[in-house]
Amino acid sequence: MSENPPSLERWLEIATRNLAEEGQARVRAEIEAHYWEAVEDDLAHGKSEEEAHRQALKLLGDSQSAGR
Repeated sequence: MSENPPSLERWLEIATRNLAEEGQARVRAEIEAHYWEAVEDDLAHGKSEEEAHRQALKLLGDSQSAGR
C-alpha cells in the first residue's frame, strides 16, 4: 500500500522552507492557484473530492525536489 500524499499545507512548508519570507508568499500563492485549478478541473470531470485533491498533490510532484 502506498503512503498517502502530504496535505497541501505540508507540501508548501517543505517546498518553500529555504526561501525568504517574501519568496515564500509569492511561491505559495502561485502553487495554491495551480493546485485549486487542478482540483476544480477534476471535480468538473466527475472525480470525487478526495480523488481530485489527491491528484492535484500528485501533479505538484515531490515537495523536497521542488524546494531545491
